[in-house]
Amino acid sequence: MGRLFGTDGVRGKAGHYPLDAVTVRRLGAALVRTLRHGDATVRFLAGRDTRESGTWIERELAQGVHSQGATLASAGIIPTPAIAYLTPRMGYTAGVVISASHNPFEDNGIKVFSGAGEKFTETLEQRVEAIMEDSSWEVPPGTLPSIQPIDYRSEYLGHLRRILEGETRLKGARIVIDCANGATTTVAPRLFEELGFDARRIGCEPDGRNINLGCGSTSPQLLSKTVVHGGYRLCIAYDGHGGRGIFGDTGT
Repeated sequence: MGRLFGTDGVRGKAGHYPLDAVTVRRLGAALVRTLRHGDATVRFLAGRDTRESGTWIERELAQGVHSQGATLASAGIIPTPAIAYLTPRMGYTAGVVISASHNPFEDNGIKVFSGAGEKFTETLEQRVEAIMEDSSWEVPPGTLPSIQPIDYRSEYLGHLRRILEGETRLKGARIVIDCANGATTTVAPRLFEELGFDARRIGCEPDGRNINLGCGSTSPQLLSKTVVHGGYRLCIAYDGHGGRGIFGDTGT
Protein backbone atom coordinates (compact mmCIF):
# COMPACT_ATOMS: atom_id res chain seq x y z
CA MET A 1 0.00 0.00 0.00
CA GLY A 2 2.84 2.42 0.80
CA ARG A 3 2.53 5.82 2.41
CA LEU A 4 -1.10 6.86 2.71
CA PHE A 5 -0.86 10.17 4.54
CA GLY A 6 0.87 13.11 2.90
CA THR A 7 1.80 16.47 4.40
CA ASP A 8 -1.85 17.38 4.86
CA GLY A 9 -3.85 14.19 5.32
CA VAL A 10 -4.99 11.80 2.60
CA ARG A 11 -5.35 13.47 -0.81
CA GLY A 12 -6.20 12.38 -4.34
CA LYS A 13 -8.78 12.27 -7.10
CA ALA A 14 -12.19 11.40 -5.71
CA GLY A 15 -13.11 7.85 -6.68
CA HIS A 16 -9.50 6.77 -7.24
CA TYR A 17 -7.05 5.31 -4.72
CA PRO A 18 -6.64 6.37 -1.96
CA LEU A 19 -10.06 8.01 -2.18
CA ASP A 20 -11.94 5.04 -3.58
CA ALA A 21 -14.86 3.68 -1.57
CA VAL A 22 -13.07 0.57 -0.28
CA THR A 23 -10.01 2.45 0.97
CA VAL A 24 -12.06 5.24 2.58
CA ARG A 25 -14.21 2.68 4.39
CA ARG A 26 -11.12 0.82 5.63
CA LEU A 27 -9.57 4.12 6.73
CA GLY A 28 -12.61 4.86 8.90
CA ALA A 29 -12.30 1.45 10.56
CA ALA A 30 -8.53 1.81 11.02
CA LEU A 31 -8.95 5.19 12.69
CA VAL A 32 -11.28 3.64 15.25
CA ARG A 33 -8.86 0.78 15.92
CA THR A 34 -6.06 3.29 16.40
CA LEU A 35 -7.99 5.54 18.79
CA ARG A 36 -9.92 3.00 20.85
CA HIS A 37 -8.82 2.71 24.47
CA GLY A 38 -10.69 0.31 26.69
CA ASP A 39 -14.48 0.34 26.47
CA ALA A 40 -14.92 4.05 25.78
CA THR A 41 -16.94 4.82 22.64
CA VAL A 42 -14.94 6.47 19.90
CA ARG A 43 -16.83 9.51 18.55
CA PHE A 44 -15.92 11.42 15.38
CA LEU A 45 -17.07 14.86 14.29
CA ALA A 46 -16.94 15.31 10.52
CA GLY A 47 -17.10 18.42 8.37
CA ARG A 48 -16.67 18.94 4.65
CA ASP A 49 -16.44 21.57 1.95
CA THR A 50 -18.82 21.87 -1.00
CA ARG A 51 -17.29 19.33 -3.44
CA GLU A 52 -19.88 16.95 -4.85
CA SER A 53 -17.76 13.97 -3.76
CA GLY A 54 -17.78 15.03 -0.12
CA THR A 55 -21.15 13.45 0.62
CA TRP A 56 -20.31 9.93 -0.53
CA ILE A 57 -16.81 10.05 0.99
CA GLU A 58 -18.39 10.98 4.31
CA ARG A 59 -20.85 8.05 4.02
CA GLU A 60 -18.10 5.55 3.22
CA LEU A 61 -15.97 6.84 6.08
CA ALA A 62 -18.95 6.50 8.40
CA GLN A 63 -19.48 2.91 7.23
CA GLY A 64 -15.97 2.00 8.36
CA VAL A 65 -16.39 3.89 11.63
CA HIS A 66 -19.73 2.25 12.43
CA SER A 67 -18.40 -1.21 11.56
CA GLN A 68 -16.11 -0.92 14.59
CA GLY A 69 -18.83 0.18 16.98
CA ALA A 70 -17.93 3.88 16.87
CA THR A 71 -20.04 6.86 15.82
CA LEU A 72 -19.68 9.71 13.35
CA ALA A 73 -21.70 12.92 13.51
CA SER A 74 -21.70 15.32 10.58
CA ALA A 75 -21.49 19.09 11.01
CA GLY A 76 -22.11 19.38 7.26
CA ILE A 77 -20.46 22.09 5.21
CA ILE A 78 -18.28 24.03 7.61
CA PRO A 79 -14.71 25.46 7.55
CA THR A 80 -11.77 23.32 8.64
CA PRO A 81 -10.91 25.57 11.62
CA ALA A 82 -14.42 24.99 12.95
CA ILE A 83 -13.80 21.24 13.25
CA ALA A 84 -10.47 21.90 14.98
CA TYR A 85 -12.26 24.23 17.43
CA LEU A 86 -15.37 22.13 18.03
CA THR A 87 -13.86 18.64 18.35
CA PRO A 88 -12.40 19.09 21.86
CA ARG A 89 -15.10 21.44 23.10
CA MET A 90 -17.93 19.11 22.17
CA GLY A 91 -16.20 16.05 23.59
CA TYR A 92 -15.33 14.13 20.42
CA THR A 93 -12.49 11.63 20.23
CA ALA A 94 -11.33 13.03 16.90
CA GLY A 95 -12.39 15.26 14.04
CA VAL A 96 -12.24 14.63 10.30
CA VAL A 97 -12.43 17.17 7.50
CA ILE A 98 -13.26 16.10 3.95
CA SER A 99 -11.65 18.68 1.69
CA ALA A 100 -8.87 19.30 -0.81
CA SER A 101 -8.37 22.93 0.19
CA HIS A 102 -7.61 25.14 -2.83
CA ASN A 103 -7.56 22.27 -5.36
CA PRO A 104 -10.21 21.83 -8.11
CA PHE A 105 -13.45 20.01 -7.42
CA GLU A 106 -12.29 16.67 -8.85
CA ASP A 107 -9.83 16.32 -5.96
CA ASN A 108 -10.68 15.64 -2.35
CA GLY A 109 -9.01 14.62 0.86
CA ILE A 110 -9.41 13.51 4.46
CA LYS A 111 -7.66 15.38 7.26
CA VAL A 112 -7.78 14.09 10.84
CA PHE A 113 -7.65 16.11 14.05
CA SER A 114 -6.98 14.68 17.49
CA GLY A 115 -9.35 15.07 20.41
CA ALA A 116 -7.37 18.20 21.33
CA GLY A 117 -8.21 19.76 17.97
CA GLU A 118 -4.65 19.41 16.73
CA LYS A 119 -3.36 17.83 13.52
CA PHE A 120 -2.83 14.08 13.77
CA THR A 121 0.77 13.28 14.63
CA GLU A 122 2.99 11.32 12.25
CA THR A 123 3.18 8.55 14.85
CA LEU A 124 -0.61 8.12 14.82
CA GLU A 125 -0.67 8.26 11.02
CA GLN A 126 1.89 5.45 10.89
CA ARG A 127 -0.24 3.36 13.27
CA VAL A 128 -3.27 3.85 11.03
CA GLU A 129 -1.28 2.84 7.96
CA ALA A 130 0.05 -0.27 9.70
CA ILE A 131 -3.47 -1.33 10.68
CA MET A 132 -4.73 -0.79 7.14
CA GLU A 133 -1.93 -2.95 5.73
CA ASP A 134 -2.80 -5.80 8.11
CA SER A 135 -4.65 -8.32 5.94
CA SER A 136 -5.97 -10.29 8.93
CA TRP A 137 -9.09 -8.11 9.19
CA GLU A 138 -11.60 -6.50 6.87
CA VAL A 139 -14.56 -4.17 7.09
CA PRO A 140 -17.67 -6.36 7.28
CA PRO A 141 -20.23 -5.81 4.49
CA GLY A 142 -23.31 -3.81 5.24
CA THR A 143 -25.50 -0.99 4.07
CA LEU A 144 -24.24 2.55 4.46
CA PRO A 145 -25.34 3.93 7.83
CA SER A 146 -27.47 6.98 8.36
CA ILE A 147 -25.26 9.81 9.59
CA GLN A 148 -26.33 11.99 12.47
CA PRO A 149 -26.44 15.60 11.26
CA ILE A 150 -25.57 18.19 13.87
CA ASP A 151 -25.53 21.97 13.45
CA TYR A 152 -22.69 23.59 15.35
CA ARG A 153 -22.59 26.81 13.32
CA SER A 154 -23.99 28.91 16.14
CA GLU A 155 -21.34 27.64 18.57
CA TYR A 156 -18.57 28.40 16.09
CA LEU A 157 -19.99 31.81 15.18
CA GLY A 158 -20.21 32.67 18.87
CA HIS A 159 -16.50 31.89 19.19
CA LEU A 160 -15.66 34.13 16.23
CA ARG A 161 -17.84 36.99 17.51
CA ARG A 162 -16.10 36.91 20.88
CA ILE A 163 -12.77 37.33 19.09
CA LEU A 164 -13.92 40.21 16.90
CA GLU A 165 -16.54 42.11 18.88
CA GLY A 166 -13.97 44.34 20.59
CA GLU A 167 -12.78 45.62 17.21
CA THR A 168 -15.13 48.49 16.31
CA ARG A 169 -12.99 50.75 14.12
CA LEU A 170 -14.38 49.31 10.87
CA LYS A 171 -17.93 48.65 12.04
CA GLY A 172 -20.40 49.56 9.33
CA ALA A 173 -17.73 49.59 6.61
CA ARG A 174 -18.57 48.38 3.11
CA ILE A 175 -16.61 45.21 2.48
CA VAL A 176 -16.49 42.34 0.00
CA ILE A 177 -16.14 38.71 1.03
CA ASP A 178 -15.23 35.97 -1.43
CA CYS A 179 -16.03 32.49 -0.09
CA ALA A 180 -14.56 30.57 -3.07
CA ASN A 181 -17.90 28.75 -3.40
CA GLY A 182 -16.58 26.67 -0.53
CA ALA A 183 -16.95 25.87 3.16
CA THR A 184 -17.05 29.45 4.46
CA THR A 185 -20.32 30.11 2.62
CA THR A 186 -22.17 28.69 5.65
CA VAL A 187 -20.63 31.05 8.23
CA ALA A 188 -18.72 34.06 6.84
CA PRO A 189 -21.63 36.09 5.38
CA ARG A 190 -23.65 35.68 8.56
CA LEU A 191 -20.68 36.56 10.76
CA PHE A 192 -19.86 39.86 9.07
CA GLU A 193 -23.48 40.90 8.90
CA GLU A 194 -23.93 40.19 12.61
CA LEU A 195 -20.83 42.28 13.31
CA GLY A 196 -22.42 45.24 11.55
CA PHE A 197 -20.57 45.27 8.24
CA ASP A 198 -22.19 46.13 4.92
CA ALA A 199 -20.95 42.98 3.21
CA ARG A 200 -21.19 42.16 -0.47
CA ARG A 201 -20.80 38.47 -1.28
CA ILE A 202 -19.08 36.82 -4.20
CA GLY A 203 -18.18 33.15 -4.59
CA CYS A 204 -21.14 32.22 -2.40
CA GLU A 205 -23.14 30.02 -4.75
CA PRO A 206 -21.61 26.54 -4.55
CA ASP A 207 -22.90 23.89 -6.93
CA GLY A 208 -20.54 21.02 -6.07
CA ARG A 209 -18.18 21.77 -8.96
CA ASN A 210 -17.37 25.48 -8.83
CA ILE A 211 -15.28 25.49 -5.64
CA ASN A 212 -12.17 27.69 -6.17
CA LEU A 213 -13.24 28.22 -9.80
CA GLY A 214 -12.29 31.78 -10.78
CA CYS A 215 -12.78 32.95 -7.21
CA GLY A 216 -11.34 32.69 -3.72
CA SER A 217 -7.83 33.27 -2.44
CA THR A 218 -6.18 31.54 -5.40
CA SER A 219 -8.06 33.64 -8.00
CA PRO A 220 -8.49 37.11 -6.48
CA GLN A 221 -8.87 39.03 -9.75
CA LEU A 222 -12.67 39.37 -9.56
CA LEU A 223 -12.44 40.37 -5.91
CA SER A 224 -9.85 43.04 -6.69
CA LYS A 225 -11.95 44.54 -9.49
CA THR A 226 -15.06 44.52 -7.31
CA VAL A 227 -13.34 46.39 -4.50
CA VAL A 228 -11.75 49.03 -6.68
CA HIS A 229 -14.74 49.70 -8.94
CA GLY A 230 -17.24 49.64 -6.10
CA GLY A 231 -15.22 51.77 -3.70
CA TYR A 232 -15.28 49.18 -0.93
CA ARG A 233 -13.16 49.65 2.17
CA LEU A 234 -11.89 46.11 2.60
CA CYS A 235 -11.97 42.69 0.98
CA ILE A 236 -11.43 39.15 2.24
CA ALA A 237 -10.99 36.03 0.12
CA TYR A 238 -10.98 32.48 1.53
CA ASP A 239 -9.92 29.25 -0.06
CA GLY A 240 -12.25 26.30 -0.50
CA HIS A 241 -11.97 24.87 3.01
CA GLY A 242 -11.67 28.15 4.91
CA GLY A 243 -8.22 27.41 6.24
CA ARG A 244 -6.59 30.46 4.71
CA GLY A 245 -7.58 33.93 3.66
CA ILE A 246 -6.14 36.99 1.98
CA PHE A 247 -7.03 40.58 2.81
CA GLY A 248 -6.94 43.72 0.71
CA ASP A 249 -8.12 47.31 0.52
CA THR A 250 -8.21 50.17 -1.94
CA GLY A 251 -4.86 51.53 -0.72
CA THR A 252 -6.42 54.83 0.31
